[in-house]
Amino acid sequence: MYLPPLNNGGMPNVKKTRVSKDQWLGKGLEILSAYGAESLRVEKLATSLGVAKSGFYWHFRDREEFLTQLLDYWAHEYTQVISDNSMLTKLPPRHRLLEVMMLVFEKNLTEHDDAMQLWVKTNARTARKYKKVVGMRLDFVRKAFEELGFTGDELEMRTRVFVGFQSNERGIFGANKASSRRYRQLRLDMLVGGKPDKGPKER
Repeated sequence: MYLPPLNNGGMPNVKKTRVSKDQWLGKGLEILSAYGAESLRVEKLATSLGVAKSGFYWHFRDREEFLTQLLDYWAHEYTQVISDNSMLTKLPPRHRLLEVMMLVFEKNLTEHDDAMQLWVKTNARTARKYKKVVGMRLDFVRKAFEELGFTGDELEMRTRVFVGFQSNERGIFGANKASSRRYRQLRLDMLVGGKPDKGPKER
């Protein structure tokens, strides 16, 4: 029976192609959610990617720099993709909120939130970043409700209910797209009031 050759030292072959920085960071989030922050080690990352750990140092000075960039990556890929999206900000506020509902659910933009909340309890840097990211989400949604005419406690209640529900929808109710779609417009009507305007088409 033919067996594939081993590389030097009798270790299995690993990928020789260079892994991009985003691939390292994406794998980092996967490991964080699956195993916790203590498992964010260079060796585990490299093994999970099927590459030598020396590739890690093409992109990061050390583990601490990796962790800092991991938090920035999470903030950008799972929040700023919405809050910094100029196409979204040009939509009328009701339509904007509906589009955010669809994007957060269908792109699963809160999939690493639980892991981040656990990490917050043991790491002050993560706590600061998490608070900042939640602030971004609240500010973006609050602006839409402000444009709709809400102020004071009415404004803050709607903002927090919106963000809180979106952050926990999949975790509490599952990833059923049909039921999420069915209740989405009703939920928006409850928060905004009045008859629904013609917004972006449901996907």
